[in-house]
Parts: sequence; C-alpha cells; structure tokens
Amino acid sequence: MGCGGSAEVKSETPEAEAAFQKPNVKIEVGSAVKKAEHEPIIVFLLGGPGSKKGHIVDNLVQTYGFTLLSVEEIILTELPKKVKLTCTIEKTSDLRNLVNEDPSHLVLGWVLEHLQRRVERDRHGLYLVDVMPNLKWMMRSTSLIKDPSAEMQAFESGVSTY
Repeated sequence: MGCGGSAEVKSETPEAEAAFQKPNVKIEVGSAVKKAEHEPIIVFLLGGPGSKKGHIVDNLVQTYGFTLLSVEEIILTELPKKVKLTCTIEKTSDLRNLVNEDPSHLVLGWVLEHLQRRVERDRHGLYLVDVMPNLKWMMRSTSLIKDPSAEMQAFESGVSTY
C-alpha cells in the first residue's frame, strides 16, 4: 500500500495532537438513504500508484478508525496458499510468473471472497478497501482489473446475507 504505513502517529505537542482529532463534519442525507444497522460499512478506495492514495488511507485510518483491507496484501498472502499444491512460491517474482503464465489464478471474484471473509470477522466494522495493487504485474492481470459489475453484485449479496 504505497509508501506510507497506516500506523498511529503520536504527537509530542498539543497543537500537533489537535491536527489528528476527528473534525466536525455536517452530512445531509436524503430521506431514501437508510443506515444498515447490522451491516459493516465498506469503502472502496481507487487510485493507481503515485496517486497519494497511501496518504489518504493513513488519514482515514487514523482519523476515523477504519480497518484497512489491502487487495495487494491479500494477493501476496493468499495466492501462495492457493497454489501451494501445484508449485512453490518463494518470491514475489514467482507469483508474477505464475499469473503471467496462467491469469486464471488471480481473479477478482477470488479476491472479493477473501475480502468478504475478513469482513465476516467483525460485522459492525468500518472497512477501507485499497483496491488497486501497487505491483504493476497485478494491475496488468486482465482477470483482476476489469469491469467488476458481476463480482461486486455477488460481493454485496454475500456481505448483506450473513
């Protein structure tokens, strides 16, 4: 996730500490919009490498208490487990070669299933999903970066049914 981490920043001065307090924000919501009482709040953040997404993520995590779910982290952690019976993955370049040879290993529906499992752990959580991986070979995967309409409908149905 970009160059910055999402660690909490502790300040030495009261003035600097005030900069990290939650601002008072006025939000007007139309009468047709209703907050789901028993569903998680999930925000998907889009932006390619170099778009300052990491800075935005840090601010949202620190200010509002989001739990960050990174698609790149899920891929790097879970894809080696998925293919461990067929090949050995020791480095990121091994994953890149695997996906280049067979893009079906890395599909959007599979990533969203892993996101859904993480959300299941805390149904009342506040989640920020960093959708765009920083590793260019992931962004070139046509089975991952595509029109997400069908996969997102399945994800929304799955999240709202448990």
